[in-house]
Amino acid sequence: MKKIVSVLVLLCVLVSAFAEINTTKRILEVDAGGDLGFANSYFSLSDFLKEVVVIDFNDMAEKTSDGLMLNFDSNVWTDFNLNFGKKFHLGFHANVDAATRFVLSQDIINFIANGNELDKPINASLAGGADIFATTGLTFGTMINKFKVRVGSNVFVPLVHIENARVECSAVANSDGTNEVKGKALVDFYLPTVVNSNGTFSSFDELFSDEYFNGLLELNSYAGFDLEASVEYPLFNFLDLGVYVKNIPLVPAKLYSKAVIEKEF
Repeated sequence: MKKIVSVLVLLCVLVSAFAEINTTKRILEVDAGGDLGFANSYFSLSDFLKEVVVIDFNDMAEKTSDGLMLNFDSNVWTDFNLNFGKKFHLGFHANVDAATRFVLSQDIINFIANGNELDKPINASLAGGADIFATTGLTFGTMINKFKVRVGSNVFVPLVHIENARVECSAVANSDGTNEVKGKALVDFYLPTVVNSNGTFSSFDELFSDEYFNGLLELNSYAGFDLEASVEYPLFNFLDLGVYVKNIPLVPAKLYSKAVIEKEF
């Protein structure tokens, strides 16, 4: 099985390498893909590269005094490129980026590792946030002597912004056999697709109304604008040296109406 995987990886590398040869001979290029990332404050990659994966919650509780932090990132993109020989390049791209972050309190990990005691409350919390935004832009490229120069501009719109999201819970098992659970949740967020300008949620009928659709068309008033540039120099036939500068802000994006969810249970 390992040999088969090695051969497949080698084939993918070779295909990718040959795909980059003489790209200027391709007039039209269409590309699409996505990325997914994960980060945390406890596990390392070597922990999962084992035949048997063991999770020691006692050790985790000792080493995560500030809680277990989890971050997830994803990106979906598509590119359309027009190449006019070696002299001119025109490209269009669109992508959606998402980033979420969570912090699981140490009390929850302690409970999983050691259980609970009678008449002693367990206080736990989950905090986090998220950002999702869409970007579209154009790039223009040309050759100056042996230098490949590209400049581009991007328009980006925040679709979701969640901050100060926190859920707190307290539970206690009493010695008389009763259990008590109480908690509260507080979430501040901006969702232009489901939140009205006054901070209330859109109803189902409002989501399909002409007024709602016209409001979506006005999202460009919340958009931001930035620039990017790159310079590449061919050191060898198989190696280019490049300098890239991205996300040079010119106009900051604006957030839509804020909504708040606050519940107690």
